[in-house]
Amino acid sequence: QALSAQLGAVNSDPLIIGNYGPSLDIDRLYEGLLDDIRIYNRALSETEGTALYELEKPKLTDGLVAYYPFNGNANDESGNGNDGEVNGATLAADRNGETGKAYSFDGENDTIDTGNGWGNFGTGPVTISVWIKRNEFDNVDAMVSKGNYGHKPMWYLRTDNPDGEARTQAQFNFYNGSDSQGVYSTSQLNVGTWYHIVGLRDNSG
Repeated sequence: QALSAQLGAVNSDPLIIGNYGPSLDIDRLYEGLLDDIRIYNRALSETEGTALYELEKPKLTDGLVAYYPFNGNANDESGNGNDGEVNGATLAADRNGETGKAYSFDGENDTIDTGNGWGNFGTGPVTISVWIKRNEFDNVDAMVSKGNYGHKPMWYLRTDNPDGEARTQAQFNFYNGSDSQGVYSTSQLNVGTWYHIVGLRDNSG
């Protein structure tokens, strides 16, 4: 299920990996492993989304604005210069068991700051792709976001429990300062398992 392009979420905050924006005073920091993050300024097709899952390095460069394979660092390998500044997160083994190819976040103060000069998609299409492996059953953790939670327009890809039950799903959400628009996955995200998550918004709105 894809979001339609009805709400914009433009702000001047940095795009953060591992938290809701740059503030550390809220209990929303991600705990676990993150790997192979890709951000596109277009809505990928179902076939392209499958390719992201099945192929280690699919040649999907059209619309790619940031790519973080975490090959020993948090550099953006899309060629757009959106390199990340690592704050506390440590290198770890990825889903293929290769050391130094993913980042581990402690859920306390670990983030990667990729700068504030990009990530405002307005009401246009966008796709966020990320591999995650959670360490703890904590229902609300932000994987990728832009904007401080609860204070201004923002968007985020996070884990959440939509109906308050003891289960966790992925949520992709946009907030324009007054209204919110989001979509949930249908799959349960268990602890200790690698999952490929794709948040997508098309331009049908």
